Amino acid sequence: MKWLCGLLVFAGVLMSSAAAQIDDFLWKNRLLIVSVSNENALLLAEQSAIFDDHYAGMNDRDLKLISLVAERVYVNEVSTDQLDAAFMREQYDLPNQGVAILVGKDGTVKLRRDAAISAAELFSVIDRMPMRRREMKDRG
Repeated sequence: MKWLCGLLVFAGVLMSSAAAQIDDFLWKNRLLIVSVSNENALLLAEQSAIFDDHYAGMNDRDLKLISLVAERVYVNEVSTDQLDAAFMREQYDLPNQGVAILVGKDGTVKLRRDAAISAAELFSVIDRMPMRRREMKDRG
């Protein structure tokens, strides 16, 4: 019984750690999260290419690309152990394959697609956000 309690406490610490890592992005970054089952998924390739081709605009909008590939997590195509794929899928109600979402700096989902999201659509949605309008005004 003691080992079960210890296991539950440990699992709770891991989950709160994953939540804390996601919270690190709040109010700092918008997230483009792609959830796929494997590295060869067409959606991942297409979304990564769009992100790379329009990196200056993505960076200007404080956008990070987070790829959930099976149980692995990548931030801007760099593998990380700081985020938990299962926790993120649960938090954002993501299937294991074939979905892309845009998450605002406030942590809420702004856009959900089952295909790659074009740079034009991402920029349009982001640029209509009140926080982004303030950013553009402050940057001159």
